[in-house]
Amino acid sequence: AFKNVIVNGIVLAEDGKKMSKRLKNYPEPEIVLEKYGADAMRYYLATSPVMAAEALNFSEAGVREMYNKLINTVYNVLEFYLMFAHQSSVILNEVKDPSRLKRDSSLKLRMTKSDNVLDKWILAKLQLLIKDVTAGMEAYKIVDASRPIVDFVTELSQWYVRRSRDRFKGDDEKDKSQALNTLYFILNTLSKIMAPFTPFMAEKIYMALKGEKESVHLEDWPTAAKALAGEARIISEMELARQTVETALALRAENGIKVRQPLNKLTIYYQLEDGLKQIVADELNVKSVETIKGGEADKNKVILDTVITDELKKEGLLREVIRTINQIRKDQKMTIADKVIVKYSTDDLLLKSVFIDFADVIKKAVLAGFVEEGDAHNDVVIEGKNLKIDVFRI
Repeated sequence: AFKNVIVNGIVLAEDGKKMSKRLKNYPEPEIVLEKYGADAMRYYLATSPVMAAEALNFSEAGVREMYNKLINTVYNVLEFYLMFAHQSSVILNEVKDPSRLKRDSSLKLRMTKSDNVLDKWILAKLQLLIKDVTAGMEAYKIVDASRPIVDFVTELSQWYVRRSRDRFKGDDEKDKSQALNTLYFILNTLSKIMAPFTPFMAEKIYMALKGEKESVHLEDWPTAAKALAGEARIISEMELARQTVETALALRAENGIKVRQPLNKLTIYYQLEDGLKQIVADELNVKSVETIKGGEADKNKVILDTVITDELKKEGLLREVIRTINQIRKDQKMTIADKVIVKYSTDDLLLKSVFIDFADVIKKAVLAGFVEEGDAHNDVVIEGKNLKIDVFRI
């Protein structure tokens, strides 16, 4: 009568007892759905032991966690992409020139090409995701199929998008185009992978990207590339780079040095390609990452230069100033479309020199038309230095 059977476990109340209308020992489903949506509930159940024929103590907190980690996160990534796609005058899903997403004769998206190591890494991770989800589905193991999705979305948001922000805002049109094309390809493919598990969010992504068919649920299932050159190597090297960052951040914390304070260099005793070294340098806010050939005992050794020169201290103040102004922009609910005037006043000579010497840098970082000394009223303290600063829309 059948070739495969999926047997569900029992959904119990959070205290492990049977759900009972008389005891009211469960949250009202309508309220949970109203708060977090059907997709969060569906994904919570799909990734739970109940799909492996085990009992589940239902928890509203678990649904909320899946809403925050998956639904809300992937929505924010989509909004991020759309904001910069429209800002860059990119017409979604339309090929304007050879640098845009390539299409074959059947109008199916093919793998986008990029020189950037971040793009190569996230595309390799996408191929791995397709393989893992497909294997889980074909084996009728719903938990194995669904759980990798939230892990991928977390890395997409917290590493790829965060580390690529400057690329989307930058002046390098080729790199910006590669970043946009890559994120488009990722989101388009991700919508198809998410479709069986979070059908509404998948449809929202697909529609926002102007998918070719009437619905994502009419699309073919994505197929992983048979051979993605260097896939395993790219993933393992990025993991090493992230471990390097984690180790060096711990050294910063031990020395009580904030990440916004630039440092001169980080020395490592193993090889990383130049693109990865730049990512490490940017993440750690160091001027350079130097490689020294060491022995087996030095395999995971890193040395952080913690000497802060006057010039580095000045750059640290610059970052604090930029962070302060951007926070004021955020508090005033400004968008990237809002150009501003920044007025400042301070008796501290070093802080004043930051505004003078780095005026152009500040303008670009906070989207300001003018940065000028004058009457200001908003009191802030930066590294123990008093500053008055106002930010106005132009």
